[in-house]
This record gives sequence, C-alpha cells and structure tokens, in this order.
Amino acid sequence: ALVVAHPDDEAMFFWPTLLQLHSSGVPICVLCLSTGNADGLGEIRRKEMERSCAQLGVTGEDLLVLDVEGLQDGFQHDWPPELVASHVLGFV
Repeated sequence: ALVVAHPDDEAMFFWPTLLQLHSSGVPICVLCLSTGNADGLGEIRRKEMERSCAQLGVTGEDLLVLDVEGLQDGFQHDWPPELVASHVLGFV
C-alpha cells in the first residue's frame, strides 16, 4: 500500500515506481490522508487523484481519500500521530 498526505503526491513523488509496479502486475492500493483542501480545492484535487490512480487500475476499495476532522490540509494543522496511525492500520 502507498500512503500519501495529499492528492498529487502519488504522481509527484511515486509515479515511476507505481508505473513499474503496475506494469509488473503488482496489485496497488493507495491511501491519501487528506483531500488537499487548504485552498478550497479539495473536491477538485480528489477527482484529479481518482483519475491519476485509475491510470494504474487503482479504483474502488483500492483507493481511499480521507476527509476527516483531524487530518485537514494546511500549515496551521498538526496531524496527531495516533490518528494517522489508526487510519493507516485500518487501510492496510
């Protein structure tokens, strides 16, 4: 499983690895811990991530983009490690 903080992180930081895994037939699932809504674009960024991941066959239950109170995007927000851990463990 790949865990990222924001939509587009999968493409900016992991795309070559994800392409290689996909072309090798390795199942991929992605957890995104926020919608990336710091600038009010969360829904647009979520849809962009869905389209990006769909190119790798990552859809449905294999892609989860969270929108929870304690994991909002923005420099003013600190994410509680226990909350992050609980969502990651619940996904994997």
